[in-house]
Amino acid sequence: MAESAGHDPGPLVLELARFASERFGLRLAKDRLSELGRALRQDALAAGRADPGHGARLLIENGNGRETLDILAAHLTVGETFFYREPAVFDQLEQTLLPELVRRATQESRGVTIFSAGCSTGEEPYSAAIALHRTTLGHPPPASIVIGADINAEALETARRGLYREWSFRGAKPLVKERYFRKTGKGVYAISPLVAAMTAFHRLNLARDDFAGLVPGLASPDVIFCRNVLMYFLPQAAKRAVGCLLGMLRPGGLIVVSPSEATFLKDTALELVGTGGTAIYRKPKPGERIRPAPGLAPRPETTPRKTARKSPPGPPATPVAPIAKNRAALPGVCAEAKSETHGDARPEEALYLRALDLYHEGRYAEAAGELETWLASDPGARGEPGLYAREITLLTRIYANLGQPERAVAWCEALVQGDALCPEAHFALGTALRDAGRPGEARGAFTRALYLDNGFVAAELALAGLCRDLGETDRAAKHYANVAAMLAGAPGEAVVPQSGGMTAAAVRELAASLMER
Repeated sequence: MAESAGHDPGPLVLELARFASERFGLRLAKDRLSELGRALRQDALAAGRADPGHGARLLIENGNGRETLDILAAHLTVGETFFYREPAVFDQLEQTLLPELVRRATQESRGVTIFSAGCSTGEEPYSAAIALHRTTLGHPPPASIVIGADINAEALETARRGLYREWSFRGAKPLVKERYFRKTGKGVYAISPLVAAMTAFHRLNLARDDFAGLVPGLASPDVIFCRNVLMYFLPQAAKRAVGCLLGMLRPGGLIVVSPSEATFLKDTALELVGTGGTAIYRKPKPGERIRPAPGLAPRPETTPRKTARKSPPGPPATPVAPIAKNRAALPGVCAEAKSETHGDARPEEALYLRALDLYHEGRYAEAAGELETWLASDPGARGEPGLYAREITLLTRIYANLGQPERAVAWCEALVQGDALCPEAHFALGTALRDAGRPGEARGAFTRALYLDNGFVAAELALAGLCRDLGETDRAAKHYANVAAMLAGAPGEAVVPQSGGMTAAAVRELAASLMER
């Protein structure tokens, strides 16, 4: 059906967008507005109306009505999530951070409260509930609860149903799915009743100043997840939401954001407790003095004095063998499934899989010991260059999680030395250098990765983040624009390599959001 100029819904879509910005505090990307326009046209066709703007006018006239809010929330919010997203976050929570919070709650005769802000379809709050269940060996303090909240009513219904397909488990350990889900049909898994009993879901608008008082039991959470939420907010709305979240967070409690959103917390009195690049922050107790978080500390007014660089702790004394080109071996460390048995594997393969098991279980020191001992002493490693590249890549991730970035740097330098033309090797080195607080050298490594592969989206995104952290806003904006251009034709559900499982749609949204700051 042809549309006349008089039936163009464009101006009304923009008016709806302005209403949504005021109501939800959202920064609206062009593709979201286009999607809303398409929805209005489809609605007009279904109703046999020639004017697609009719639906927009009805929504505007309805104003604050639930139908208007439901439609806008469904089309203007982003639901990019999966179980155990950023596994290192959940490893640290289970191994070191949650046990202390559980101990405090038990001493105070209360339950542990975890809040997932912007929970979408529920994978994050269910992951948090599973982490709490695992931490307490199935016996969380009585009255413990995980509360998920979102503005999108349709997403919340999905969360309450607790039914998920294989794609939602792309970041989770196999044992999580095996223990906490039941297969109900072809490729469909239902959340365990014991986990469902620990969770509750509520509709909530984080742009409201009083949202903390609208949900029962949400007065003083021990942990707040607010990942990949703030970046979609207008600056003032994001600042207001952060203030409300930190105001309600229990002293000594934790707030978890995505690494790209750490800048939203830069003017707050928080202590960085996450390691390996994770953005986990702790709210101090009254009167407590804390170490300023490096990523949040104010930048010095003058250029810092250069200091002599210490020699990094190197790999084992045995010389590193050259590593043949094998780009396929490098990106897959996180994506590999945890193997339950290694009986049929070759000895060197079995050792790698055993180290990978230890890594997934959060036993980082043991995993590093296994790998370093083998790399230093086993001549067979030199005959399997592809496996050798995998070992070094896994080692860099292990040392990042152990908070020993200089050791990760040393191993990545060995990887680059073995194959100077491998872009993934330079990207791994850049990541390690960034975590080690050496941004200038990290920039060089990321730039070399891009030179070798001019379509390396994660390297471009890393450069944008570096420039932003260094206060080079114009350069950062150019890099974010490059990211958007690289992904212009990519399917929205495609996972961007080396991005920690983010899809093309999520990276595009992130780039568009940060490009405007």
